Amino acid sequence: MLNIARSRLSITLGAVYVGYGFAVSLMLVQRLFRRLEYQTFMLQE
Repeated sequence: MLNIARSRLSITLGAVYVGYGFAVSLMLVQRLFRRLEYQTFMLQE
């Protein structure tokens, strides 16, 4: 959903911004997975 919303916003802004929505979504997903990896291994008992 996030990818669709950001991609649609970048397309609406014009040809110069096409692709930025996808790139921002990838960065956010990467940050979430990094945090998930930390929580998986560091918070085990």
